[in-house]
Amino acid sequence: MKELNLLGKEKGCREHPINDLTRALRRMRKGEKIKVMFDVNDIPLEVLDAIAKIRNVKIYILEKKGNIAIVVAEKL
Repeated sequence: MKELNLLGKEKGCREHPINDLTRALRRMRKGEKIKVMFDVNDIPLEVLDAIAKIRNVKIYILEKKGNIAIVVAEKL
């Protein structure tokens, strides 16, 4: 399973984590799963659910501690 870590802040210009997330969900193939780690202050769970619905992706919450969430996205 691929992993997408949206927690890191790199030096210099960086796109908003939601751009990286939507790009990853768009590229998924049917049956593929991706583990995604993100800050809910950057990408609220409601926004993730809305994007996933548009992309025909099911979201499973594995863990949520404070502002950090770890989910699995599966392309249907």
